[in-house]
Amino acid sequence: ENSNTNDALPMDQFTEKALTCNGAFPMKQPSKTIIAFNEARLHRAELPASNGITNARSLARIYALLIGDVNENGEKKKCLLKEQTLARATKNVTPPGEPDRTLFGWPTVYGMGGFEIYSDDFKTLGSNVFGHTGKIFKSNPCSITCKLFLCYTNIDRK
Repeated sequence: ENSNTNDALPMDQFTEKALTCNGAFPMKQPSKTIIAFNEARLHRAELPASNGITNARSLARIYALLIGDVNENGEKKKCLLKEQTLARATKNVTPPGEPDRTLFGWPTVYGMGGFEIYSDDFKTLGSNVFGHTGKIFKSNPCSITCKLFLCYTNIDRK
């Protein structure tokens, strides 16, 4: 597994422009203690597929509703997806060995719904494990088999 970003595949100018919002949020952070994604101006920005900011409880609720009905405060909330739809959304569509151009060439496996497929990384959770890696490389696996979602966030409450 490649953990050295110096060995990353070169990024073309269009990809870098897209990932940095045309340089507004640089790939190289200003310092080890200042992270651009933790700035209030970015939290307020509307950047589709880039700055989904939430807490662990809310994210867990969404994932729980993807895999089944949920009892919440005595009220039954219906599952958001049909079982067949979730199966299609979590079906691997990544060619074997294809490096991820946005994660420094590290190997990742994605499903049709944009979810990462984690079955090889979290074998103890069964074969139907999906989720998404967030900023600062956190994995948030959801096991369809175990009906379990593991989540943590790094947002400070002030």
